[in-house]
Order: sequence, then structure tokens, then C-alpha cells
Amino acid sequence: MRTRTRNAGTRGPARAVVGAVLVAAAVLPAGLPAARAAAAAPAVPAVPAAEVWQPGGTRVEGAASPEDAPPLEPGRYTDSLEPGRTVYYRLELDGTSSDHLSVFGVPDPRATTSQGDGLRLELRTRSGRVCDAAEPVTGRRGAVHPVGDAVSRTIDPQRAAGDCTRAGTYLLSVARRQAASSDPAAWPLAIRYMSEPGLVEDARPGPQETEVGTTPEPPRAAAVARQGGTGFDSAALVGTGAYEGSLQPGETRFYRVALDWGQQLFADAEFAASPGGTGKAVPTGVGLRLYNTVRGRAVEEAELYRGDLIGIGVRTVPVAYRNRFATSSAARPFGFAGWYYLAVTLRPDTVGTVGPDGTVDVTLRVQVRGERADGPGYAGDALDAGFGV
Repeated sequence: MRTRTRNAGTRGPARAVVGAVLVAAAVLPAGLPAARAAAAAPAVPAVPAAEVWQPGGTRVEGAASPEDAPPLEPGRYTDSLEPGRTVYYRLELDGTSSDHLSVFGVPDPRATTSQGDGLRLELRTRSGRVCDAAEPVTGRRGAVHPVGDAVSRTIDPQRAAGDCTRAGTYLLSVARRQAASSDPAAWPLAIRYMSEPGLVEDARPGPQETEVGTTPEPPRAAAVARQGGTGFDSAALVGTGAYEGSLQPGETRFYRVALDWGQQLFADAEFAASPGGTGKAVPTGVGLRLYNTVRGRAVEEAELYRGDLIGIGVRTVPVAYRNRFATSSAARPFGFAGWYYLAVTLRPDTVGTVGPDGTVDVTLRVQVRGERADGPGYAGDALDAGFGV
């Protein structure tokens, strides 16, 4: 059994030094009428209608009880979930494949969120034994972005069979957790079910890879224009190189990069200065997250933004099949060959910090290192199932 709330990964490169900000206190004359006082106060800019991920796939309606849970098969699904509700989905799993289910909620960027708003995912046997669980949350108050993670039922041929490795009926539960002061609107849900073939009987998946090693210099070539997608399915393709895009407050942009066995990723996101803004400091105003092949959270980093140049970086261990069984939370997400996803976010409440043009330029510098290694020895077509390069 494996239960975790992840926030794995190693820290990025040195951040840009943030300059001091002078805050001028405006004093209203005594007796100024309320109407004039309101007019004299600086207007708070409205959060723009940012481009938002629209989940795609087969529409499914999660049930309020396990007995009524609708069946899921490998593929993409959409649903929606209100605060305080828990819904269930049913899976019929064999005793050889490893199965991975990701669930993401997509709040409106203009919605109000509080500390700890998010989801609780559990994958359990029909008898109630929890095989895996995750609790993805938005973070600080106002940190609105797609929030999700993956849970797995993983077969390890070198370990004794247990309740979570037997063929039978399993249940995926998704609970929406939210503070009373947060927006009560339903979140659209993006659900992805991936079934990974088991290994051949004499498979030799190799050792774990738990060391990042030396960090290389990021690519300094001229950046290519490449705007990220709004979700996983529209993620823009990137490889070793530099790429330029932009964000407006409330937007998250996705990029995908292929990592084969033995390869590791070094990525840096540079959020440009935004002259003409208020200079207001927004904690965790900019963010960089990395998700693995099954869309599980791998690295999650965020930094304060006040309109000055700021950089965030992620460094990973080499991809190795047995990393999924590692005790290190920094290595465990990197047990799959295939697509990995980088997501860059600009919080909605940076709207006043961002200058008059309303956007912040982002440069993404990506480097894939390492020679490709042999796979673990799958018994089926792993590439067709979404695993591999």
C-alpha cells in the first residue's frame, strides 16, 4: 500500500534578485465624502478571461455510492464535481498490468480559492483496502490553476502478491475539498486511465536511479516562439532548446517533452519583468510544475512575483523502471518512459502587478540529457498504451 501527498523534486537555479519596492501611502483629506473617496481610490483591475483548459473525452457521471459506480476503461473522460461531494468509478483490473488514473480539477481563474482547496483521490479494492491515494491542492489563497495528480495500482514481479495486485473490481474515489469561503461552483474534471503492460517473466528492469548529478548550463541559443497549450492534450512539443511564450493572469500553459529510459530533464522557466505594474508582491505568483507520463505530480515549484525578472528550475533523476518503487519522493515519479509535461502558471491576482500590456513573457529553457537505455522488458505493446518514446 502506498499513500502520499507529493511535492517532490529538487530546487531550481539561483533566482533573479528582486529589487526593493517603495510603497506610497495615499492620505485622503479629512471629511472627503464617501463618493469622492471611492473615486480617489485606485481601481483594482479585473482578472481577464484567461484561456482555460477545456477537458475532452467521454462524458461520465461519477456515482455517489460505490454500488452505482460507472465502469472506466483505458481512455479519457470528463465529469464535474461540486464542493463537499465524493464520487466513485469502477475498474475491472487483471493481475498482470499496472494501472494509473489521473484526475484534474479545472477551476475558473476568476474563482475564489483558499488554502487547501483541492481533491482527494483514492484507488482501493472492492473490500476497501486503499492501494494508493493523493491529495493535490491549489496552495495559497488565490492560487488558481488546474489541480490534480495520479494514483496507481502497480504490479512488482519481484514482490509477493497482495490485495492490490490481484485481479478483480477496484474503485476510484474523487472527493472535492474546499473552504466555506471559496467559490462553490463545480469544477470540470479531466480523468485519464492508462493501463501499462506487465513485464515478461525473465525481465531485467535494471536498478533505481536516484541521483540528479551535475546540473548543466541551460541552453542559451535564441528562443523559438512556442506558446504552450491549455492542457495536457494540447501541450506544445519541446525538446532541448529555448522557447518563448506569454501568460496573462490566471493562465497555465502546458508543454510536453519526451524522456526515454536513462534520460533526465533540466528545465528553467524565466518570467520576464513587467514594467508599468504596481509592483505589488504576490506570494507564489509564478509557478512551474512537472508531471510524469501518467500525469502524476513530479516537481512543483513557485516563487513570489512583483514584476521583476524571476527564474524557476526543475532537475530530475534519470528515468528508470524501478524508480517507481524508490523510497525517495524525488525519484519515485520518474519510473516511466514517455511524455513528461511542464506547466507554467501566472496567478490571477498578479493582475495589478502585471504592466499595461496585460501579459508576462516566459522563456522556457529545456535540456534532455543521457543516452537512451533498454526498456524493462514489457510483455505487451507499451508504446501503444502510452509508455515509451
